[in-house]
Amino acid sequence: APYEIEHRVVWPAGAVARDGRPAHMLGVVLDIDTRKQAELALRASERRVREAQALAHLGNWQVDLDSGALYWSEEVYRIFGRDPARFTPSSAAFFAAVHPDDVALVRRSSLHAIKSGRRDLVHRIVRPDGTVRHVHQLARAECAANGRLWRLSGTVQDVTARIEAEARLHESERRFSFAVEGAGDGVWDWDIGSGALQLSGHYESMLGYAPGELEASIGAWAASVHPDDLAPAQGILDSYLRGETGVYAIELRLRRKDGGYRWVLRRGTLVERDEQGRPRRMIGIHSDIGDRKAAELKLAARETLLSAILNSTRQGFWFIDKEGVTTDVNPSMCAILGHPRERLLGRSVWDFVDAANADILRRELARRAQGLSDPYELTLRRGDGGEVFCLNIPSVLYDQGGARIGSVGIFTDISDLKNAHRELAEFNTRLSLAREAAERANAAKSDFLSSMSHELRTPMNAIIGFAQMLEYDSGLNEDQLDNVLEVLKAGRHLLHLINEVLDLAKIESGHVELSLEPVALAAIVDECLQLIAPLAAKRALSLRAEVAPQLTVRADRVRLKQVLLNLLSNAVKYNREGGAIALRAEAAESDRLRLIVSDSGAGIAPERIDELFQPFSRLGAEHGSIEGTGIGLTITRRLAELMGGRIGVDSEPGIGFSFWIELARAA
Repeated sequence: APYEIEHRVVWPAGAVARDGRPAHMLGVVLDIDTRKQAELALRASERRVREAQALAHLGNWQVDLDSGALYWSEEVYRIFGRDPARFTPSSAAFFAAVHPDDVALVRRSSLHAIKSGRRDLVHRIVRPDGTVRHVHQLARAECAANGRLWRLSGTVQDVTARIEAEARLHESERRFSFAVEGAGDGVWDWDIGSGALQLSGHYESMLGYAPGELEASIGAWAASVHPDDLAPAQGILDSYLRGETGVYAIELRLRRKDGGYRWVLRRGTLVERDEQGRPRRMIGIHSDIGDRKAAELKLAARETLLSAILNSTRQGFWFIDKEGVTTDVNPSMCAILGHPRERLLGRSVWDFVDAANADILRRELARRAQGLSDPYELTLRRGDGGEVFCLNIPSVLYDQGGARIGSVGIFTDISDLKNAHRELAEFNTRLSLAREAAERANAAKSDFLSSMSHELRTPMNAIIGFAQMLEYDSGLNEDQLDNVLEVLKAGRHLLHLINEVLDLAKIESGHVELSLEPVALAAIVDECLQLIAPLAAKRALSLRAEVAPQLTVRADRVRLKQVLLNLLSNAVKYNREGGAIALRAEAAESDRLRLIVSDSGAGIAPERIDELFQPFSRLGAEHGSIEGTGIGLTITRRLAELMGGRIGVDSEPGIGFSFWIELARAA
């Protein structure tokens, strides 16, 4: 073993050998092993302390309050970034190293330590290189035997890493809290052993509870789960806790405070296990998915409705992609093409058109590529080899990003319609030929009637003239005079008939010229009433008119007067003795006025009203004593139409007639 010894040598007073060298020596040997072992132990302890301080970034210091002397351990120098060989610690140097914003705090803490004997403070220092460190200082005061405070001792630890980690953790928690709270999610923390839950405010508020109002336990949570969701939820949770699944997430309904249920997405993760590896703690969030679930249910209902519509509609729906390949069809489309659905899926639309219709389809698909959609007709080949005429109403389909993914065509089988159109065209051709023949015949009839009427009017005027001469012949007896009057009456009736036939012929042949102008209704109504009043008086009929003086219509004055006189004349003829006639004007739709002539006559059944306007139709009056030609209303209707108006009548048996004519208001 190594041998080390320290000893002292006592020399005699100047005794030397002859050669000038010491001749002998005398010494004393002392045992200092115990002291040396203590010194070695002390140095080892100091080394361990230095190493421990370096590892913990913990240094110690002392300050003599009497002398102001300050001691720093090696770690304190390292913490403050100082070289022990070049720096002498002092109170002034210490405060110079304190961060300017913390100087006042540290001074107050130092005074407090002197008064109370204790200090516990975290503050910042600035190293010579400008870096900022966070230090934690602990100090205690030491007193002399007489109780006088004479020294402060303490430790200083570099806690920068801890402070920065705490700041990062705080920032992370702040961001997490902001993200969760901002998203409206509720946070839960479950102690699995005790069953206790910690719930965030949002967790409670999404269920309608105030903070702290909801019982925070796993039992209360289970009781709030919808009965239909509890067993699946428990199964998924147990599976996750057993490690059978890597993710815990489930959609379920939780009961709100008001008794209703709200859909939530419950997600969580296991964050702690006990010494035996059993789950100890879970944390997670609840996301309100009520609106999403409602939208999903609405979408499902809409899809069900759409499916029902597609399966029941008579229109065929044909879905294709951008290349024209069939992706789906509804039953009606299968019926139109004569193929089952499975034989249509994946087939190209080009398989169902001939060369002529391929050009149409090519043009229309090019328009689909441009986002254009217009209806068009297309002839398709059926599975049985026949053809079917279709009307297609296409629509472009896009994905959520707005990219075109295909199109859908709504096909209607118009084969029957096409055949009907063909038959209609043939019928219209025949009708046109018949109309032309009828117009020629009508023109010939009008010419004939006009010619015949002129031929008849000449001798009839002669007959009436001679009858009038005989009427004033005083040599006739009473019977002869009655016969003359009958001849005169019949002649005048026949002449009136001839004139109306001529008028009707002119109207039907288009030879009537009208002068449409603003006509004051009140004035023309007054004129008509004055002319009809003598006839009404003979039958004791009352006349009443309600026409505002400012009302005007666009009409031919002469022909309008003719129309009103004809209607008033009929009201006199077909009225009962002592009855009433009323003429009034009222507003109609689309800036039009309606003139109404009402009487208190016998009236007719509504189903016979259309017969009134047929030429020479008098509805049985031809067998009575009422005079008339049966074409007055026909002329009246034609004149009303020529003036841009229309005529109608309301009647019931025993109620009388209400004839009306509508004309445009004058501007």
